Amino acid sequence: MVEVAELAGVSQATVSLVLNGVPNARISKATRRRVLEAAETLSYRRGKAHPLPEGRKRVIGLMLDEVSTTPFAAQFIEGARDEAALQEVTVAMFCTRMDPALEQAAIDLLVSQKTIGIIYATLMTRQVTVPEAFSELPVVLLNCYERKLRYPSVVPGDIVGGYTATQALLRAGHRRIAHMAGEALVEAAIDRENGFRQAMAEWNVSVDESLVAEAGWTIRAGRERALALMSQPNPPTAIFCFNDRMAIGCYEGGAHARPLGAARHLHHRLR
Repeated sequence: MVEVAELAGVSQATVSLVLNGVPNARISKATRRRVLEAAETLSYRRGKAHPLPEGRKRVIGLMLDEVSTTPFAAQFIEGARDEAALQEVTVAMFCTRMDPALEQAAIDLLVSQKTIGIIYATLMTRQVTVPEAFSELPVVLLNCYERKLRYPSVVPGDIVGGYTATQALLRAGHRRIAHMAGEALVEAAIDRENGFRQAMAEWNVSVDESLVAEAGWTIRAGRERALALMSQPNPPTAIFCFNDRMAIGCYEGGAHARPLGAARHLHHRLR
């Protein structure tokens, strides 16, 4: 479906809506035609929906701890909805804020409707304790994990991501590399910094601790930290940023601090 979306120049959600014939979808005839032509060109055929145990309804519950305060909720919801649509399944979304009462109400509804199961998701990667009430349905954890390992879990490879980003800079010839870290209370920030340090150690490059510091989450924080880094007598030649917003500010701050030649790369990786 990704390839169809790229060829047609539309989102995966649009491809899903067109190929599944979703009624009342606000998609123009021209766009529908592009999607269908792209699918035909790529010989894409929608897979057959898997049969369900008798009595089960084609519905999956998606429980998110937060929606309104983050731009990433839509990606969780759209991803689940796109894949579910290929199997003729509907996703019912619940924002519970990890409130036991709200979670129990959602579980009761999903159990009474005899749904397929639950995706239990958190917007911040972290350890959770899934309430026993969830055992009434199959559960998959998304962006979170349990120490008990009772349920399958899908989490990002933050250590590998930090390692890969830093290795790319090392391969490009950089040795004086700064890291704009996330807040220490965030697991993703800890793991990405660990990946950064692992790559530096493998390449036998010492980490200058004066080049490693928290830079928050915002564009402004990234800009201010970049200005401070690039104003040093011996500034870094490359910067690995914890997230994209920080990286945008980093580019702005670095450009204002001094002209950036070919040897002065500001590199970011990950979200």
